[in-house]
Amino acid sequence: MVPESARNYQKTLRLPGGFLLQIRSIRPDDKAALAGAFRQLSGDSVHSRFLVYKRGLTEAELAYLTEVDFVHHVSLVATLPELEPERIVGVARYILINQEPAAPVAEFALVVVDRYQALGIGTVLLKHLANIAREAGVRTFEAFILRENTHIRELFEHCGFRVHGEAEGELLKMILDIGV
Repeated sequence: MVPESARNYQKTLRLPGGFLLQIRSIRPDDKAALAGAFRQLSGDSVHSRFLVYKRGLTEAELAYLTEVDFVHHVSLVATLPELEPERIVGVARYILINQEPAAPVAEFALVVVDRYQALGIGTVLLKHLANIAREAGVRTFEAFILRENTHIRELFEHCGFRVHGEAEGELLKMILDIGV
């Protein structure tokens, strides 16, 4: 996928529970909405996503997370246009960590605001991000997760990707074959 089509990505679909979900590319003007989504996360969700406890995102972090190039760093957000059109309820991103043309690998991260978890938003975000990655030639996602984070491991398997994990201290390095 050329960066321009990733930069302008937008899809709208209906979740199994009936909610209308919009998946779109993150934009630099999403800083306030992203900070708002972060404030809606529980301490456990923050820890699971960032692997540390933190109270907020700095201006530098907000710039890094919203001002992406859509080549090496791609990010999608989820909104519920019928309920809260301006509120981000989920974010997924990948960052290329191995750019060898024969086997590019990207680190993957995902978070869904707690009150919107278990609706299928994470599944949709992961599948759409994987489609963009495949079109860009990426066939493998890696994610470092806490060993006790069974929800994300179930999500990876639910999406139908071949997954295996490697223990690295208190973390698991999950490797997803998204080329299927």
